[in-house]
Amino acid sequence: MSSALYEECLQHGLPKEKLFRTPNGVEASHFQPVRTNLERVNVLKHLGLPAGYRYAVFIGTIEKRKGVDLLVEIAAAVCSRHNDVRFLLIGPDGRRPVERHIPQCYVNAIQSRIQILGLEDRILLLGHQTNTWDYLRAATLFVFTSRAEGFGTVVIEAMASGLPCVVLNLPGVTSDIISNGDDGIVIEGEDVPAFATEIGRILTEETWARELGNAARRAALERFDMPVVARGYLELYERSLANSKGGTLVSRSQPLS
Repeated sequence: MSSALYEECLQHGLPKEKLFRTPNGVEASHFQPVRTNLERVNVLKHLGLPAGYRYAVFIGTIEKRKGVDLLVEIAAAVCSRHNDVRFLLIGPDGRRPVERHIPQCYVNAIQSRIQILGLEDRILLLGHQTNTWDYLRAATLFVFTSRAEGFGTVVIEAMASGLPCVVLNLPGVTSDIISNGDDGIVIEGEDVPAFATEIGRILTEETWARELGNAARRAALERFDMPVVARGYLELYERSLANSKGGTLVSRSQPLS
């Protein structure tokens, strides 16, 4: 589902002619932007969030691989310059019985760091949520700090929701999804000031941020919408069936459209 995984397969000796690469998909008809400020206010009311803030959303398990410790430092830098921003951290954090595999020592360290920074009311751990699309519709921007991913489906969900996204560069993963400066912002390395600067720019340059979000939505529709991805798989299956008598799987190393 990413060029990084494709290259890893090649490195482990899988034959190129047996590999097919296509991205994960998103139901773009389900993850949609809000159309008006009133609509956003209503979503915020539904979520029990005050309308006087702008919201940066993160979605992922509260663990080191997801870079939550990096996110907290980024949030602290942003909050020191912008009084009307809250960071919503949505994802399993060990509070449910099925989440016992999550290292509680890491979660505790995150909570302690937030307290030390005095940002308990600005960086909120909301735990697992089944309606992540509502939080994306309520958000001003999306932040992605994962240190390792096979793909990063939450990024294309945020893009489909029309959000400007600021993501950590994972070569062959986020670089497959976002064209830096065109439909999102890609940050090289765990650079807290760079993250904070780009988030600050989104918060202050509203016209540009809106254009970035619109471009993200268009990219999601053109490249990641589920019908587009499904057509690629359908073509793969049809080619496989057509060549099954000869025992040869005909596939491609690039996404089919």
